[in-house]
Amino acid sequence: MSDKTEAAAVEPLRAAASHSPVNRLSTGSLQEQAYQALRHAIRSGRFSSGESVTLRGLAEMLGTSLTPVREAARRLIHENTLELLPNRSMRVPRLSLQRFDELTDVRATLEGRAAALACERMTAQDYTEIRAANDRNSKAVDLGDLPALVRANQEFHFRIYEAARSDMLLAMIEQLWQQSGPYIAALIQEQSAAQRSEGLHSFALVHHFELLAALGKRDAQAASKAMSLDIIDAAQGYRTTLFLKQDSGAPVQ
Repeated sequence: MSDKTEAAAVEPLRAAASHSPVNRLSTGSLQEQAYQALRHAIRSGRFSSGESVTLRGLAEMLGTSLTPVREAARRLIHENTLELLPNRSMRVPRLSLQRFDELTDVRATLEGRAAALACERMTAQDYTEIRAANDRNSKAVDLGDLPALVRANQEFHFRIYEAARSDMLLAMIEQLWQQSGPYIAALIQEQSAAQRSEGLHSFALVHHFELLAALGKRDAQAASKAMSLDIIDAAQGYRTTLFLKQDSGAPVQ
């Protein structure tokens, strides 16, 4: 792609695109930026389970041409973050109870291990950043700001996983969160539609403070247990909220 073509690809779009669920791209390595932007958006729950997407629509959201988006989509399909349908369209994979339970089980194991390693390897600065992330999480809960809560909760968790200083473990956890993003989006939509956030309060905070205490004492066993329980208890809330309709015969949106 020439400099002129690449520059034209990132020109501002019409005002209707201002509510995009992903951030627009700037000049630079557009293929990598497109991949990272879409990956982050899906992991953060900005697309729902079963939501259809097109290359053209994603390109408009990102403010770029089709070429970098096509490569990004190819990588996301390979990672099972996007699903290629027989008609060559794409969608975010649909939720299923079996898939959800498998994700919960593997996440509890791997993320519990990461919390234990963080106790051994984190620095004082790491712990300060973990506490600050939890403060933002608590503030989002108090304000009933569900999107901010999702962002802060993710930041809190990944500050801990990064403090474990295991590139292999971090990569595996990131991949699991990629697959978990759609059910987070569905939960936000359900809670927002019902105009309530109290159902999120307990799983958003209870085990976080147990984690902070365990990390402060460098108690690897307690940190692992608190992290696993945080994931498992949250999953029970998700199960009730997202799959109750499915159990009664109604579709999960």
